[in-house]
Amino acid sequence: MSYKLAVNEKDVYFNFESCTFSSEELDKHANKKLYIHSLDNRLSKLYILVTNSCNLQCKYCFANCGTYENNRGSNMIDMDTFRDKFLELQKNYPDGIDIIQFFGGEPLLNYAFIIECIQFVNEYCNTNKIKIPKYSIVTNGVLLSDSWYNELRNYHVFITISLDGTISVNDSNRFFVNGKGSFQQIYNNIIQFNNKEQLTVEFSISDSLIEQYYHDMAKDIIEEFRELGFQFIITNIIYSDDSIKVYRENYKTYKKFINDYIELLLKELFSEQCQLYDIQLTNLVINILSKADVRNTCTCGVNNLTMNTDGQLLTCSMSKDILFDFEDKEVTLDELRKSYCMVTPPESCQSCSCQKVCSAWCRELDNKETMPYKCTLIKVMVKRLLTLLYSLKSNKADMKMLIHNIKEFINRMG
Repeated sequence: MSYKLAVNEKDVYFNFESCTFSSEELDKHANKKLYIHSLDNRLSKLYILVTNSCNLQCKYCFANCGTYENNRGSNMIDMDTFRDKFLELQKNYPDGIDIIQFFGGEPLLNYAFIIECIQFVNEYCNTNKIKIPKYSIVTNGVLLSDSWYNELRNYHVFITISLDGTISVNDSNRFFVNGKGSFQQIYNNIIQFNNKEQLTVEFSISDSLIEQYYHDMAKDIIEEFRELGFQFIITNIIYSDDSIKVYRENYKTYKKFINDYIELLLKELFSEQCQLYDIQLTNLVINILSKADVRNTCTCGVNNLTMNTDGQLLTCSMSKDILFDFEDKEVTLDELRKSYCMVTPPESCQSCSCQKVCSAWCRELDNKETMPYKCTLIKVMVKRLLTLLYSLKSNKADMKMLIHNIKEFINRMG
Protein backbone atom coordinates (compact mmCIF):
# COMPACT_ATOMS: atom_id res chain seq x y z
CA MET A 1 0.00 0.00 0.00
CA SER A 2 1.16 3.56 -0.71
CA TYR A 3 1.24 6.45 1.74
CA LYS A 4 0.59 9.89 0.31
CA LEU A 5 2.75 12.84 1.36
CA ALA A 6 2.53 16.49 0.35
CA VAL A 7 6.11 17.74 -0.02
CA ASN A 8 6.89 21.18 -1.46
CA GLU A 9 3.38 21.44 -2.93
CA LYS A 10 3.63 18.14 -4.81
CA ASP A 11 2.36 14.66 -4.04
CA VAL A 12 4.88 11.98 -3.14
CA TYR A 13 4.00 8.36 -2.42
CA PHE A 14 5.83 5.97 -0.15
CA ASN A 15 5.30 2.35 -1.12
CA PHE A 16 5.24 0.14 1.96
CA GLU A 17 5.92 -3.04 -0.01
CA SER A 18 9.18 -1.84 -1.56
CA CYS A 19 9.87 0.90 1.02
CA THR A 20 10.62 3.40 -1.72
CA PHE A 21 9.35 6.86 -2.71
CA SER A 22 7.57 7.46 -6.00
CA SER A 23 5.67 10.20 -7.81
CA GLU A 24 2.84 7.74 -8.54
CA GLU A 25 0.53 5.71 -6.35
CA LEU A 26 1.38 2.07 -7.03
CA ASP A 27 -1.17 0.19 -4.95
CA LYS A 28 -4.45 1.34 -3.48
CA HIS A 29 -5.10 -1.79 -1.43
CA ALA A 30 -4.10 -2.31 2.16
CA ASN A 31 -1.63 -4.98 3.06
CA LYS A 32 -3.75 -7.68 4.73
CA LYS A 33 -1.04 -10.23 5.32
CA LEU A 34 -1.04 -12.20 8.50
CA TYR A 35 1.70 -11.45 10.99
CA ILE A 36 4.15 -14.31 10.47
CA HIS A 37 6.95 -15.56 12.73
CA SER A 38 9.35 -18.48 12.48
CA LEU A 39 10.23 -20.97 15.19
CA ASP A 40 13.90 -20.55 16.08
CA ASN A 41 16.24 -22.75 18.09
CA ARG A 42 17.37 -19.76 20.15
CA LEU A 43 14.89 -17.82 22.27
CA SER A 44 15.09 -14.07 21.66
CA LYS A 45 14.02 -13.02 25.13
CA LEU A 46 12.96 -14.62 28.39
CA TYR A 47 11.27 -12.39 30.96
CA ILE A 48 11.41 -13.77 34.49
CA LEU A 49 8.76 -12.48 36.90
CA VAL A 50 11.02 -12.63 39.92
CA THR A 51 8.40 -11.65 42.50
CA ASN A 52 4.76 -10.66 42.87
CA SER A 53 5.61 -8.08 45.51
CA CYS A 54 6.38 -4.40 45.02
CA ASN A 55 7.42 -1.59 47.36
CA LEU A 56 5.60 1.07 45.32
CA GLN A 57 1.99 1.54 44.24
CA CYS A 58 2.31 3.31 40.89
CA LYS A 59 -1.10 4.55 39.83
CA TYR A 60 -0.88 3.34 36.21
CA CYS A 61 0.72 -0.05 36.95
CA PHE A 62 -0.79 -2.63 34.58
CA ALA A 63 0.50 -5.41 36.86
CA ASN A 64 -1.49 -4.56 40.01
CA CYS A 65 1.80 -3.92 41.84
CA GLY A 66 3.32 -7.05 40.30
CA THR A 67 0.56 -9.62 40.67
CA TYR A 68 -0.62 -9.52 37.01
CA GLU A 69 -3.56 -11.76 36.10
CA ASN A 70 -1.93 -15.18 36.20
CA ASN A 71 0.97 -14.64 38.58
CA ARG A 72 -0.74 -14.89 41.94
CA GLY A 73 0.72 -18.20 43.08
CA SER A 74 4.13 -18.19 44.72
CA ASN A 75 5.20 -14.78 45.99
CA MET A 76 8.75 -15.20 44.72
CA ILE A 77 10.35 -17.59 42.26
CA ASP A 78 12.92 -19.88 43.85
CA MET A 79 16.07 -21.32 42.34
CA ASP A 80 14.89 -24.93 42.35
CA THR A 81 11.79 -24.00 40.34
CA PHE A 82 13.76 -21.93 37.86
CA ARG A 83 16.51 -24.52 37.43
CA ASP A 84 14.05 -27.31 36.59
CA LYS A 85 11.99 -25.21 34.18
CA PHE A 86 15.06 -23.67 32.52
CA LEU A 87 16.49 -27.10 31.71
CA GLU A 88 13.13 -28.16 30.25
CA LEU A 89 12.95 -24.94 28.22
CA GLN A 90 16.40 -25.59 26.74
CA LYS A 91 15.00 -28.67 25.00
CA ASN A 92 12.92 -26.29 22.86
CA TYR A 93 15.72 -23.76 22.46
CA PRO A 94 18.95 -25.81 22.23
CA ASP A 95 20.90 -22.79 21.00
CA GLY A 96 20.13 -20.85 24.17
CA ILE A 97 18.64 -17.43 24.92
CA ASP A 98 19.63 -13.98 23.63
CA ILE A 99 18.36 -11.90 26.56
CA ILE A 100 17.12 -12.68 30.06
CA GLN A 101 15.26 -9.81 31.72
CA PHE A 102 14.41 -9.79 35.42
CA PHE A 103 11.01 -8.25 36.02
CA GLY A 104 8.37 -8.00 38.73
CA GLY A 105 6.84 -6.65 40.93
CA GLU A 106 10.06 -5.13 42.14
CA PRO A 107 12.76 -7.67 41.18
CA LEU A 108 15.31 -6.39 43.69
CA LEU A 109 13.07 -7.75 46.47
CA ASN A 110 14.39 -11.15 45.34
CA TYR A 111 17.96 -10.02 44.69
CA ALA A 112 19.65 -13.23 45.88
CA PHE A 113 17.74 -15.22 43.24
CA ILE A 114 18.89 -12.87 40.48
CA ILE A 115 22.56 -13.39 41.28
CA GLU A 116 22.18 -17.16 41.68
CA CYS A 117 20.21 -17.34 38.42
CA ILE A 118 22.92 -15.52 36.48
CA GLN A 119 25.63 -17.75 37.93
CA PHE A 120 23.67 -20.92 37.06
CA VAL A 121 22.86 -19.86 33.49
CA ASN A 122 26.44 -18.76 32.81
CA GLU A 123 27.79 -22.08 34.09
CA TYR A 124 25.24 -24.03 32.00
CA CYS A 125 26.13 -22.08 28.84
CA ASN A 126 29.87 -22.49 29.37
CA THR A 127 29.49 -26.22 29.99
CA ASN A 128 27.35 -26.71 26.89
CA LYS A 129 29.33 -24.29 24.71
CA ILE A 130 26.33 -21.98 24.22
CA LYS A 131 26.59 -18.21 23.92
CA ILE A 132 25.86 -16.57 27.29
CA PRO A 133 22.76 -14.35 27.18
CA LYS A 134 22.70 -10.66 27.86
CA TYR A 135 21.03 -9.75 31.15
CA SER A 136 18.84 -6.81 32.02
CA ILE A 137 16.67 -5.75 34.91
CA VAL A 138 13.82 -3.23 35.19
CA THR A 139 13.66 -1.77 38.69
CA ASN A 140 12.08 1.22 40.40
CA GLY A 141 15.51 1.95 41.90
CA VAL A 142 14.34 2.28 45.50
CA LEU A 143 16.53 -0.61 46.76
CA LEU A 144 19.41 -0.18 44.32
CA SER A 145 22.39 0.35 46.62
CA ASP A 146 25.89 1.13 45.40
CA SER A 147 27.11 -2.39 46.24
CA TRP A 148 24.24 -4.11 44.40
CA TYR A 149 24.68 -1.77 41.45
CA ASN A 150 28.38 -2.63 41.18
CA GLU A 151 27.73 -6.37 41.54
CA LEU A 152 25.15 -6.27 38.75
CA ARG A 153 27.58 -4.32 36.57
CA ASN A 154 30.24 -6.97 37.18
CA TYR A 155 27.81 -9.52 35.71
CA HIS A 156 27.25 -7.16 32.74
CA VAL A 157 23.60 -6.58 33.63
CA PHE A 158 21.96 -3.63 31.88
CA ILE A 159 19.99 -1.76 34.52
CA THR A 160 16.82 0.18 33.69
CA ILE A 161 15.34 2.45 36.34
CA SER A 162 11.74 3.57 35.98
CA LEU A 163 11.50 7.30 36.66
CA ASP A 164 8.85 9.64 35.33
CA GLY A 165 10.66 12.95 35.10
CA THR A 166 10.56 15.87 37.48
CA ILE A 167 9.75 15.31 41.13
CA SER A 168 6.21 16.68 40.75
CA VAL A 169 5.35 14.44 37.78
CA ASN A 170 7.12 11.35 39.13
CA ASP A 171 5.67 11.58 42.62
CA SER A 172 2.13 11.99 41.33
CA ASN A 173 2.53 8.59 39.60
CA ARG A 174 5.11 6.59 41.54
CA PHE A 175 4.68 6.55 45.30
CA PHE A 176 4.95 4.31 48.36
CA VAL A 177 2.01 2.62 50.09
CA ASN A 178 1.78 5.59 52.49
CA GLY A 179 1.44 8.00 49.56
CA LYS A 180 4.96 9.45 49.86
CA GLY A 181 6.68 10.11 46.53
CA SER A 182 9.64 7.98 45.47
CA PHE A 183 11.74 10.51 43.51
CA GLN A 184 14.07 11.70 46.25
CA GLN A 185 15.07 8.24 47.45
CA ILE A 186 15.77 7.06 43.89
CA TYR A 187 17.71 10.25 43.16
CA ASN A 188 19.83 9.75 46.29
CA ASN A 189 20.67 6.23 45.11
CA ILE A 190 21.59 7.25 41.57
CA ILE A 191 23.97 10.08 42.49
CA GLN A 192 26.22 7.71 44.44
CA PHE A 193 26.96 5.50 41.41
CA ASN A 194 30.39 6.18 39.91
CA ASN A 195 30.16 4.43 36.53
CA LYS A 196 26.78 4.77 34.82
CA GLU A 197 27.71 3.16 31.52
CA GLN A 198 25.09 0.39 31.83
CA LEU A 199 22.37 2.60 33.34
CA THR A 200 19.14 3.27 31.45
CA VAL A 201 16.10 5.25 32.52
CA GLU A 202 12.59 4.36 31.36
CA PHE A 203 10.50 7.51 31.29
CA SER A 204 6.76 6.73 31.24
CA ILE A 205 4.63 9.60 29.98
CA SER A 206 1.12 9.68 31.41
CA ASP A 207 -1.82 11.93 32.22
CA SER A 208 0.18 13.60 35.02
CA LEU A 209 2.60 15.07 32.49
CA ILE A 210 -0.18 16.15 30.10
CA GLU A 211 -1.99 17.94 32.94
CA GLN A 212 1.22 19.85 33.81
CA TYR A 213 2.54 20.16 30.25
CA TYR A 214 4.29 23.24 28.93
CA HIS A 215 6.30 23.71 25.73
CA ASP A 216 9.67 21.93 25.91
CA MET A 217 8.71 20.14 29.13
CA ALA A 218 9.79 16.75 27.71
CA LYS A 219 13.07 18.30 26.56
CA ASP A 220 13.71 19.74 30.05
CA ILE A 221 13.06 16.34 31.65
CA ILE A 222 15.45 14.62 29.22
CA GLU A 223 18.16 17.14 30.09
CA GLU A 224 17.65 16.38 33.80
CA PHE A 225 18.13 12.68 33.07
CA ARG A 226 21.36 13.45 31.22
CA GLU A 227 22.62 15.49 34.15
CA LEU A 228 21.94 12.50 36.41
CA GLY A 229 24.27 10.48 34.20
CA PHE A 230 21.87 8.17 32.38
CA GLN A 231 23.49 6.87 29.19
CA PHE A 232 20.27 5.65 27.61
CA ILE A 233 16.77 7.13 27.87
CA ILE A 234 13.74 5.06 26.81
CA THR A 235 10.37 6.79 26.61
CA ASN A 236 6.95 5.20 26.64
CA ILE A 237 3.49 6.78 26.55
CA ILE A 238 0.98 5.20 28.95
CA TYR A 239 -2.48 4.35 27.62
CA SER A 240 -4.28 3.32 30.79
CA ASP A 241 -7.99 4.11 31.21
CA ASP A 242 -7.19 7.10 33.47
CA SER A 243 -4.59 8.46 31.04
CA ILE A 244 -6.88 8.12 28.01
CA LYS A 245 -9.61 9.99 29.91
CA VAL A 246 -7.20 12.91 30.49
CA TYR A 247 -5.95 12.81 26.88
CA ARG A 248 -9.57 13.04 25.72
CA GLU A 249 -10.38 15.95 28.05
CA ASN A 250 -7.16 17.77 27.12
CA TYR A 251 -6.94 16.75 23.48
CA LYS A 252 -5.39 19.99 22.23
CA THR A 253 -2.64 19.70 24.83
CA TYR A 254 -2.19 16.02 23.96
CA LYS A 255 -1.77 16.84 20.25
CA LYS A 256 0.62 19.70 21.08
CA PHE A 257 2.65 17.35 23.23
CA ILE A 258 2.76 14.72 20.48
CA ASN A 259 4.11 17.22 17.95
CA ASP A 260 6.75 18.55 20.35
CA TYR A 261 7.65 15.04 21.45
CA ILE A 262 8.11 13.64 17.93
CA GLU A 263 10.18 16.64 16.88
CA LEU A 264 12.47 16.04 19.88
CA LEU A 265 12.76 12.31 19.12
CA LEU A 266 13.57 12.79 15.43
CA LYS A 267 16.17 15.43 16.17
CA GLU A 268 17.82 13.03 18.61
CA LEU A 269 17.78 10.08 16.18
CA PHE A 270 19.90 12.03 13.69
CA SER A 271 22.31 13.43 16.29
CA GLU A 272 25.87 12.28 16.98
CA GLN A 273 25.14 11.82 20.70
CA CYS A 274 21.80 10.01 20.48
CA GLN A 275 20.60 8.82 23.90
CA LEU A 276 16.82 9.16 23.56
CA TYR A 277 14.59 6.49 22.03
CA ASP A 278 10.85 5.98 21.87
CA ILE A 279 10.20 2.29 21.21
CA GLN A 280 7.28 2.91 18.84
CA LEU A 281 9.17 5.42 16.69
CA THR A 282 12.33 3.33 16.69
CA ASN A 283 10.38 0.27 15.54
CA LEU A 284 8.88 2.34 12.72
CA VAL A 285 12.37 3.29 11.55
CA ILE A 286 13.57 -0.32 11.77
CA ASN A 287 10.57 -1.59 9.79
CA ILE A 288 11.09 0.99 7.06
CA LEU A 289 14.87 0.69 6.75
CA SER A 290 14.88 -3.12 6.89
CA LYS A 291 12.41 -3.31 3.96
CA ALA A 292 10.93 -6.48 5.43
CA ASP A 293 8.70 -8.25 2.91
CA VAL A 294 6.71 -9.97 5.68
CA ARG A 295 4.83 -7.96 8.28
CA ASN A 296 6.03 -8.71 11.79
CA THR A 297 4.57 -7.80 15.14
CA CYS A 298 5.42 -8.71 18.72
CA THR A 299 6.96 -12.21 18.86
CA CYS A 300 5.51 -13.03 22.26
CA GLY A 301 4.46 -16.67 22.44
CA VAL A 302 7.01 -17.63 19.79
CA ASN A 303 10.45 -16.12 20.35
CA ASN A 304 9.65 -14.09 23.48
CA LEU A 305 8.35 -15.85 26.58
CA THR A 306 7.64 -14.95 30.21
CA MET A 307 8.17 -17.26 33.19
CA ASN A 308 6.03 -16.53 36.23
CA THR A 309 6.89 -17.19 39.87
CA ASP A 310 5.53 -20.76 39.63
CA GLY A 311 7.70 -21.53 36.59
CA GLN A 312 4.77 -21.50 34.16
CA LEU A 313 5.17 -19.84 30.77
CA LEU A 314 3.08 -16.90 29.56
CA THR A 315 3.15 -15.41 26.08
CA CYS A 316 4.11 -12.14 27.78
CA SER A 317 3.89 -10.49 31.19
CA MET A 318 0.61 -8.81 30.21
CA SER A 319 -1.09 -11.99 29.06
CA LYS A 320 -4.18 -13.20 30.91
CA ASP A 321 -3.57 -16.81 29.90
CA ILE A 322 -1.01 -19.44 30.85
CA LEU A 323 0.66 -20.57 27.64
CA PHE A 324 2.36 -23.67 28.98
CA ASP A 325 2.74 -25.58 32.23
CA PHE A 326 5.74 -27.91 32.25
CA GLU A 327 3.69 -30.36 34.34
CA ASP A 328 1.20 -30.78 31.46
CA LYS A 329 2.28 -33.81 29.42
CA GLU A 330 -0.67 -33.78 27.00
CA VAL A 331 0.64 -30.99 24.78
CA THR A 332 4.12 -29.76 23.84
CA LEU A 333 5.40 -26.21 23.98
CA ASP A 334 6.23 -26.33 20.25
CA GLU A 335 2.63 -27.18 19.43
CA LEU A 336 1.40 -24.20 21.43
CA ARG A 337 4.02 -21.87 19.97
CA LYS A 338 2.90 -22.68 16.43
CA SER A 339 -0.52 -21.20 17.16
CA TYR A 340 1.19 -17.83 17.67
CA CYS A 341 3.24 -17.94 14.48
CA MET A 342 0.42 -16.53 12.34
CA VAL A 343 -1.71 -13.77 13.83
CA THR A 344 -4.56 -11.90 12.16
CA PRO A 345 -4.67 -8.19 13.09
CA PRO A 346 -7.93 -6.30 13.73
CA GLU A 347 -9.90 -5.10 10.73
CA SER A 348 -9.06 -1.47 11.57
CA CYS A 349 -5.35 -2.35 11.22
CA GLN A 350 -5.86 -4.18 7.94
CA SER A 351 -7.39 -1.11 6.31
CA CYS A 352 -4.89 1.38 7.75
CA SER A 353 -2.20 2.90 5.54
CA CYS A 354 0.35 2.57 8.37
CA GLN A 355 -0.26 -1.12 8.98
CA LYS A 356 2.82 -2.36 7.10
CA VAL A 357 5.26 -0.64 9.45
CA CYS A 358 3.24 -0.06 12.64
CA SER A 359 4.00 -2.13 15.74
CA ALA A 360 1.53 -0.43 18.09
CA TRP A 361 -1.21 -3.05 18.15
CA CYS A 362 -0.91 -5.53 21.02
CA ARG A 363 -2.97 -8.70 20.97
CA GLU A 364 -2.79 -8.92 24.78
CA LEU A 365 -4.21 -5.46 25.54
CA ASP A 366 -7.55 -3.70 25.13
CA ASN A 367 -9.43 -6.92 24.23
CA LYS A 368 -7.17 -7.40 21.20
CA GLU A 369 -8.43 -4.16 19.63
CA THR A 370 -6.55 -1.01 18.70
CA MET A 371 -6.19 2.04 20.95
CA PRO A 372 -7.41 5.17 19.09
CA TYR A 373 -5.14 7.60 20.98
CA LYS A 374 -2.15 5.38 20.35
CA CYS A 375 -3.12 5.20 16.67
CA THR A 376 -3.14 9.01 16.59
CA LEU A 377 0.43 9.01 17.85
CA ILE A 378 1.59 6.43 15.30
CA LYS A 379 -0.03 8.20 12.36
CA VAL A 380 1.66 11.49 13.25
CA MET A 381 4.96 9.63 13.69
CA VAL A 382 4.67 7.95 10.28
CA LYS A 383 3.87 11.22 8.51
CA ARG A 384 6.71 13.17 10.16
CA LEU A 385 9.20 10.34 9.73
CA LEU A 386 8.47 9.73 6.04
CA THR A 387 8.53 13.45 5.28
CA LEU A 388 11.92 13.74 6.96
CA LEU A 389 13.31 10.62 5.25
CA TYR A 390 12.20 11.95 1.85
CA SER A 391 13.96 15.28 2.45
CA LEU A 392 17.14 13.46 3.54
CA LYS A 393 17.16 10.59 1.04
CA SER A 394 20.19 12.03 -0.74
CA ASN A 395 21.97 13.02 2.46
CA LYS A 396 24.28 10.06 3.06
CA ALA A 397 25.83 11.49 6.22
CA ASP A 398 22.49 11.93 8.01
CA MET A 399 21.23 8.53 6.89
CA LYS A 400 24.47 6.91 8.05
CA MET A 401 24.05 8.56 11.46
CA LEU A 402 20.43 7.35 11.69
CA ILE A 403 21.45 3.77 10.90
CA HIS A 404 24.29 3.95 13.44
CA ASN A 405 21.91 5.12 16.19
CA ILE A 406 19.36 2.42 15.38
CA LYS A 407 22.08 -0.23 15.59
CA GLU A 408 23.07 1.14 19.01
CA PHE A 409 19.46 0.78 20.14
CA ILE A 410 19.24 -2.82 18.88
CA ASN A 411 22.54 -3.70 20.52
CA ARG A 412 21.37 -2.24 23.82
CA MET A 413 17.78 -3.44 23.86
CA GLY A 414 18.02 -6.60 21.78
